[in-house]
Amino acid sequence: MICGAAAVLAAVSCSDKENPGNTLRERIPMDFTAGTPALTRTAIADDGKSVIWSENDAIGIFDGQTNRFDIIEGAGSSAATFSGSALPDVQYYALYPYDGNASMTGNTISATLPSVQYSTADGTFDTMLNPAVAKAGEDNSLVFDHVAAMLKVNVEGVTGAVRSVTLSADRSLAGVYTVDMSRTPYSAVAVESETVANVSLVAENDGNLAAGPYYLVVLPGSYSDLRLTVTMADGTAAAGSLASLEVAARDIREVTVTAEDFPQSGFGFAATEDLNFSYKGASKTYTVDAPAGTAWTISADSDDVTVEPASGTGSQEVKVTLPYSKY
Repeated sequence: MICGAAAVLAAVSCSDKENPGNTLRERIPMDFTAGTPALTRTAIADDGKSVIWSENDAIGIFDGQTNRFDIIEGAGSSAATFSGSALPDVQYYALYPYDGNASMTGNTISATLPSVQYSTADGTFDTMLNPAVAKAGEDNSLVFDHVAAMLKVNVEGVTGAVRSVTLSADRSLAGVYTVDMSRTPYSAVAVESETVANVSLVAENDGNLAAGPYYLVVLPGSYSDLRLTVTMADGTAAAGSLASLEVAARDIREVTVTAEDFPQSGFGFAATEDLNFSYKGASKTYTVDAPAGTAWTISADSDDVTVEPASGTGSQEVKVTLPYSKY
């Protein structure tokens, strides 16, 4: 019986070593040293290019499950030490930022890039932005590579406080993505069925954004039908179209837009009925398609045509009436 028990214990021990996710093994305290990649991570230094780790940063270490490791040293510098617990003697993979819902199956990491992103007054990014991954070295060292891209938006000639900056496109800019850790260079790949076609930058606590530039993190891809909307604190908004954009992981694209790039034109009727009237005349309802807060007026070429209301803001229904005409 003693020999049999010893054999069983040996089998369990062997099985645990082959299956790092086995809960019979205990996770032990350990540290990882992490360097920043060439692009931006959480905070941008004064030169606008260098990157630093921030206080309260956390990373996820995969060992069969996702383990949180918190920064204990190096905030404000390009190298930091993170501490937590993980299974011993396995190959470790890391994800920045820590995401309790992230997972790793085989060689593939699955995580989410949020469509609502935050910016703070000191230039520090929200802890859910600009994802990066790493494969640990034998000494538990990590060199992170970004897997998304970043759009730096400079807004000129727009006066007043900015409430939000939103970019929309024809395909997924954010949402669920995967990273194949067996292939380098690492890059996020959108899971098209679970992604969203816009990203919005807002301030924390529903406040106003600090003066630009404004940073939007997007998934790699080729985008068209891009539309940038800047919403002001008073509810007015300006919107304009951008050229098509192709971005790869680790790209940083800078776009400068001015008030003149946002002409209050191109807004029109979204017809709920046929645009054509018969000679008998009629009243028909249409929707003025304009960004929220945008003021507009409607004028007719003939005094016989009435529009109610003839002015308003944002998207709004109007009634157009034409009289009987023998012609």
